[in-house]
Amino acid sequence: MSDTESSLTYDLFLVETKQKAQDGARSCIESGYDGLASIATPEAYSYARKFTYDFWKNQGGIYIGLVFLPGDVPRWEDGSLPASDAPWGWDDPPASTDQPLYARITRVGKLRLFDGIAPRVALCGNYNRSKTTEIEGRSATGYQLGGQRSVLAEAGMTSYLRCVTLCARQKECRAATLSSDPATCKTFGPGNNSDLVLASEAKTFLRVGFV
Repeated sequence: MSDTESSLTYDLFLVETKQKAQDGARSCIESGYDGLASIATPEAYSYARKFTYDFWKNQGGIYIGLVFLPGDVPRWEDGSLPASDAPWGWDDPPASTDQPLYARITRVGKLRLFDGIAPRVALCGNYNRSKTTEIEGRSATGYQLGGQRSVLAEAGMTSYLRCVTLCARQKECRAATLSSDPATCKTFGPGNNSDLVLASEAKTFLRVGFV
């Protein structure tokens, strides 16, 4: 097996004035950003935690762009849904809500929904989906995933790089395997990435998970 390293950067900005969630979102827009940051992938979430560590650890958390509105489900501000393995803290989101709820990265570095009234700093971001998606993980040559895993997509291809790129474009993807006989790429959802079995004709990419 071999490690794959990458240098990930994201267009984020921290409004350090503590204010309500909606006021923080307005400050983001006034600062030239689309709104509160959508950090839906493991890579983006990990980067945001490192970037804002002192604020969520020592100042009661930070507001981010994950909102739960009445009659809807929790959504990131870019319109996407949270991953099924999103790092919720003490409890998962409720089934429904009669008031808007706003997510914060809490003192323990996990997600939790609040009414948005308590003043906190706000993390801003842009929602340009045309930007190249970056991905971080490691490669396992001669291995494939064992056990039962949900297959997100399957496509005929011979390029390992294209297979990894396919995984990068799927927020739920946590692994991708390229097999040579037949030449096929399969991407997989959340599960146990340590469950690998020998397969000489395969090469598997194991994406980093949420921290």
